[in-house]
Amino acid sequence: MRFSANPGVVLAWLVPANALLAAAGVGLGLVLLDDPAAYFRELMPGTLLSAAHLLAAALVARAIHRRDPRDRPWFESFWGLSAVLLSALVVVELTQPTILLSKWLQNDVGVRAPSAFVDVDGLMVALLLIVVAGTLVVRSLDVLRYPRALAPFACAAALGATSQYLDATFRVSAWQFVLEDGAKALAGPFLLAGYLLVLRAVVREQSSG
Repeated sequence: MRFSANPGVVLAWLVPANALLAAAGVGLGLVLLDDPAAYFRELMPGTLLSAAHLLAAALVARAIHRRDPRDRPWFESFWGLSAVLLSALVVVELTQPTILLSKWLQNDVGVRAPSAFVDVDGLMVALLLIVVAGTLVVRSLDVLRYPRALAPFACAAALGATSQYLDATFRVSAWQFVLEDGAKALAGPFLLAGYLLVLRAVVREQSSG
């Protein structure tokens, strides 16, 4: 709760901290492992940090939903849906099920990605994020009640879209992976800041009411 009082401070700390950690991780990976993308590999610090951002945003979204005076079911609220979908993305981020499924589809079933996509995994992740975004858009009027949160949400969406575009359309390489996950690492703080701004506004509304 106390972090919702200063979302701008949280964002001002998290963005440069994430950038510095990523730069240090890339440097160490290059020197020690000859792999600049090691920091962002499965269950490595970069992936764990991205999962932590998503989990924090999910918890804040849950806090917003619980304070909704309309007392709606979670699936009728943008904030309730956010909490559930972001929690699901945490699991996806940590377990990477699309990689395993895409390998099975390619090797055993013979599925091939359309020419616009590098591989089946990129296609599957793109479809997953489209489903998530489409589900939230249905309840997006809830967000418009808090215009100050629109800018950080838009930044998070732009960085997330950039990350997914790099993942789905650029030839796989260590540096492509660095750029892709670097953009995703910066999206997390903006996403969290957006939810914190809304939580602050909701708390103030209840206090004044």
